[in-house]
Amino acid sequence: MRMNTIMGSLLLVAMAATSVSAECAWVLWTRVEDENGQISPWASGGGAYPTYSKCWDEIHRLTGIAEKRSLADWSDWINGLGRYRKYPIKSSTGVVIDVTPTEFGAILQNGKIFSEFKCSPDTIDPRGPKK
Repeated sequence: MRMNTIMGSLLLVAMAATSVSAECAWVLWTRVEDENGQISPWASGGGAYPTYSKCWDEIHRLTGIAEKRSLADWSDWINGLGRYRKYPIKSSTGVVIDVTPTEFGAILQNGKIFSEFKCSPDTIDPRGPKK
C-alpha cells in the first residue's frame, strides 16, 4: 500500500512538471548581418507567443517559410516554394531574395543583408547568461 502511495505521488509530481514546461511562452529572436559582415546581437523584438506554433506563424509571416511537416510546408513542397525552392528569387531591381531554413527558424537574405529569426522557450536566452 505504501509503494502505491509513493508511486502515485511521483506520478503527480511528474505530471505537474510536464504541464508547467509545456505551458512556457515562446520568444521570437532576431539578428541581422549587414553587408559588411557585422552581426547584430540577438534581440527579442519579435514578441512572445503562447505556443511554438504561434511563434512559427510569425516567422512564416515574416519570411514566407513554413514550419516543417505543416500543411503549408507540404504545399510548399508540392509547388517548389519556401525551403524547396531551388534558386533564389531576384527582384525587379536585381536584388537577391532568398529564405533558408535553420534548425530553429529561418534566414532571410535581402541583397547582401541577412536577417535570422528563431523561436526559443522564454527560459532560454540566445545572448547567453547575464553577467
